[in-house]
Amino acid sequence: MLITTSDRLVRPSKQRELAEALHAHVIEVDADHDLPLVKGEEYARLTKLAVDSAAAAAGLRAPADSPT
Repeated sequence: MLITTSDRLVRPSKQRELAEALHAHVIEVDADHDLPLVKGEEYARLTKLAVDSAAAAAGLRAPADSPT
């Protein structure tokens, strides 16, 4: 789960509470809720990292034709 630690819309404490309830791997970034809009490339990179981490934890691998 990607947690935006400077988020003014969804408090980081609430994000952490959800991550704990989901037993999620956490990636924190010093950003506000608008991260996808102001730093889209960074958001995409971190989202891919989070998805890859979840897939690895589930014992899944990326398809052979998928760029890594």
